[in-house]
Amino acid sequence: MAPLVLAVVVIGAMTVRDEVPRPAPPVAEPPEVAGAEAVAFAPPVPMVPGEAFVRTRVLVDGTLRTSHWVVTQRPVTTLSLAEPEVPTTAGEVEATSVRVVADGVTIPGPAAVSGERVDFRFDPSDELRVDYVLRGVTQRNGSVPGRALTHAAGLVVGTDEEPVRITHSIGGVEVLSVACGSQGTAMTPCGRVEDGVWYVDIDGRTPAPVIVAQVDLPLG
Repeated sequence: MAPLVLAVVVIGAMTVRDEVPRPAPPVAEPPEVAGAEAVAFAPPVPMVPGEAFVRTRVLVDGTLRTSHWVVTQRPVTTLSLAEPEVPTTAGEVEATSVRVVADGVTIPGPAAVSGERVDFRFDPSDELRVDYVLRGVTQRNGSVPGRALTHAAGLVVGTDEEPVRITHSIGGVEVLSVACGSQGTAMTPCGRVEDGVWYVDIDGRTPAPVIVAQVDLPLG
């Protein structure tokens, strides 16, 4: 029971930023030349229209290597990326090595996301993939060496059509427990474990979830 209690207590530090007017987010336009880099969609599980799959691997330094796969029910032309809400003590949140792929074509755009939402535009597509490395979302526990909490939901990915179902997989270092909730609500245990990887199913039509994993990071 102790790991779950730790997750619930620390999540009490979660805060919601006040909504303030912001300038229009930067926009990545569709490529104007042929021959853009082709990248296979290649989801790790079978998918049907209306589904999204998010694979997160927690690295030994607490950063996350994350990939999203989205299959829309109709072609879309816009995808947005925004940083998640995380504990204020976790540090500055930044996604680097960002790559957005629409129907197998890499879309030009910023290689990093921090602060402002970023929009990508492309020709009508129904298979979308996003890859990045996320920092600033893991908080170490000072009283238990190696123990840490990490915000495992990843960037907030939006499209013209929100998925009906989102499955998150969380692995990498040892994951001890997972708790889910939303801003302003209590965190509760969630997910299931298969071969050392945690899976959490989310209704994509609800607000972006808070998913926190308690993990053991190597010492030193």
